[in-house]
Amino acid sequence: MTRQIGVRVGFCEGYFMKNYGVKFDEGYYTDLNRRIKTDIFIQRKLYERFGDLGMGDPNPEPIPVIGFGGQVNVCAMFSARVKVTEDGSPWVEKGILKTEEDILNLKVPKIEETWPQTMFIEQFDKYSAIYGVEKVVPPGVHGVLEMALDLRKEELFVDMRLRPYLAKKLLDTLTQTVINVRTFWDKKKFGRVQNSIFAGGCSSTICSPQVYEEFLVPYYNILSDKFGGCHLCSCGKSSHLLESFTRINNLRSLHLGRGTNLKKARKVLNGIELKARIDPGRIASVTPEQVRKDVIKLLEEDDSRDKLTVVLANASADTPDENVRMIFDTVKEYGSVVSDFCRIRYGGGA
Repeated sequence: MTRQIGVRVGFCEGYFMKNYGVKFDEGYYTDLNRRIKTDIFIQRKLYERFGDLGMGDPNPEPIPVIGFGGQVNVCAMFSARVKVTEDGSPWVEKGILKTEEDILNLKVPKIEETWPQTMFIEQFDKYSAIYGVEKVVPPGVHGVLEMALDLRKEELFVDMRLRPYLAKKLLDTLTQTVINVRTFWDKKKFGRVQNSIFAGGCSSTICSPQVYEEFLVPYYNILSDKFGGCHLCSCGKSSHLLESFTRINNLRSLHLGRGTNLKKARKVLNGIELKARIDPGRIASVTPEQVRKDVIKLLEEDDSRDKLTVVLANASADTPDENVRMIFDTVKEYGSVVSDFCRIRYGGGA
């Protein structure tokens, strides 16, 4: 039986700014009519460029997508100022929790009384009435580690070492906020809580196994237990954390960064769906033949028959078309391609 191998490609906002003049300024997120028109334009352009690879759509339906991105959607609830640029993802003002008192006074925000959720609710109600609730994509959530780093910056790791009660207070508050936001939007969109959650973890690679297991695994388990499973990401080299990932309850899938030992990952994480990331900076700068060698190395390192997805996330504005095509062409040599395209990140990444 031919092995099925997924290929997932996600382009950064700058790709569309440079190639098509698309602007991702504040209006893109606050004016959903504009956002819908922009997204339709992008889908058509992608179909013209990569339609044979399964990307884009020649006749896309209007899909109202709400939110700045999962990480920003939640951090902004704690009064972190949202910043946008025409060619990048939204982000928040970093390090607004400067003192011990700032953290100890944290409370879980009330969704229906707190911006930007109040804006999202208004958008959802308006565009559900126009397009139907089934068409509207509600705002997402992201990882508690990434949010904590946004709000506390590198002082979070000092807290973990010297003031662990502060780190745990912050992570406690963020975890409960994520639960509340996800539950609220699931019920509003579907009438019930959906199964499994993407819990982020992109910055996990900078953690030691000891830090990961003491400060992160407990919160990932809370989320996984609450939603019946979780999906995680560790965007950098993560071989040192493979055993730690086994401590997470009902881990469904895991994104692993370039340089992670996939053969070891298969042995340690038996039965978990793996998504192997390719370095977007490298893909933008090397020749197609070098891309082919990188993909072959990845595929031959994971010589199992289990499901694997090759992921190019946040492909930059300078990524050559031929390098994107080479990823697909190389994967076809090893199995049948299952294409999974993500236009830009909505809090979870590609």
